[in-house]
Amino acid sequence: MKGLIPLAQRFIAGQSTRTVSARNLHEALGVGKRFATWIQDRIRQYGFVDNQEYLLVSQNGETKGKGGDRRSKDYYLTLDMAKELAMVERTDKGREARRYFIDCERRLNEKRKQETEQRELPAEQQLVPLESYQPHRILTVIDQGQVQQFPPVSY
Repeated sequence: MKGLIPLAQRFIAGQSTRTVSARNLHEALGVGKRFATWIQDRIRQYGFVDNQEYLLVSQNGETKGKGGDRRSKDYYLTLDMAKELAMVERTDKGREARRYFIDCERRLNEKRKQETEQRELPAEQQLVPLESYQPHRILTVIDQGQVQQFPPVSY
């Protein structure tokens, strides 16, 4: 997906969590259905739970209760709910989102595998991440019969 959907910090189920606007997600995914129909259908179809996976809000951002208010509504979705909606949407952008999340999972699995293999090596063969490397000796180099000493490099 080209553009990023803005994130907002909200309290859902008593916990501060990052959320996205369902309207922004709807637009980014290029869904052909009317927004209200699309989000209500998806909530029913996938069993999402109010105040656990999303918040229903009025246009001015206040949390709404159930009722007959006809003004524009939006939903703040947890990132997990937004990812799930993106992955099930049958649009080009939905396909792009699925491929992106599959690629993220593949890269994470590769990283975990490398870390596991690294831990299985004997200590003297394990690689030290450059950012954690702390030089502690003076390097002595003999060049054409002359001794040169280099202080530790500071990073």
